[in-house]
Amino acid sequence: MNVLPKEIFIAIITCVIQDLPPSDYRHVIGKLRMVCVGWKKWIETTPGLWSVIDFGDWSHTTIRRHLAMAEGAALSVHHKTRMGRADREKVRQTTVPTLSRCRALNLDLPLDLLPDLAGTPTPVLRTAHLSFFATHTTTAITRPIDLFASDASLLQDI
Repeated sequence: MNVLPKEIFIAIITCVIQDLPPSDYRHVIGKLRMVCVGWKKWIETTPGLWSVIDFGDWSHTTIRRHLAMAEGAALSVHHKTRMGRADREKVRQTTVPTLSRCRALNLDLPLDLLPDLAGTPTPVLRTAHLSFFATHTTTAITRPIDLFASDASLLQDI
């Protein structure tokens, strides 16, 4: 550890984990933290390594920990499973307030969450893969939706 500069170490770790599926990401970070005290310290003090969040597999506690560790880093948020009522509230409580920090969204949401996304600016969003589905509680949307409050100027892939 004393020979390798932190910036190079972080660049190597980032290359290793950047293409992992979100469901594996947390486990790999956890294993890398166990290598030694130095690796743990550097990983825990690098917000960008905590910026991937998966609502499909992770507990509310894990999501909150990643949000805290990510500090001001741009986020990559994923949720690709059909959500129950509790999961919808989790998305409303944790994802919607952090949309302005999202660089990537990969979501499969009930249609009734669309208005929550519509009014929130996403100035650093580059990639958005969104799919919506109706549920028995879905109400018809009868007005145009201003997705991301018309503030997604960096969006390149939708």
